[in-house]
Amino acid sequence: MARSVAAIDAEIAALEAQVVKMATSVSADGTSVTYDLDGIRRRLDQLYMQRSRADGSSPMIVRGVTKGLR
Repeated sequence: MARSVAAIDAEIAALEAQVVKMATSVSADGTSVTYDLDGIRRRLDQLYMQRSRADGSSPMIVRGVTKGLR
């Protein structure tokens, strides 16, 4: 199902806010906190790719053959 650019932007903003919160909490008290930063980075990469495709700045090129339309 296609997602709107606004929905993708909202998820990107939420994940980036989480990253900022993580950095702030770690630097504030110096405790060891485990976060899935690699998972967040992968998800952000996916979201930025989806966003660029959704807004037309990086369209997907798809080739294929459609049969049986007659």
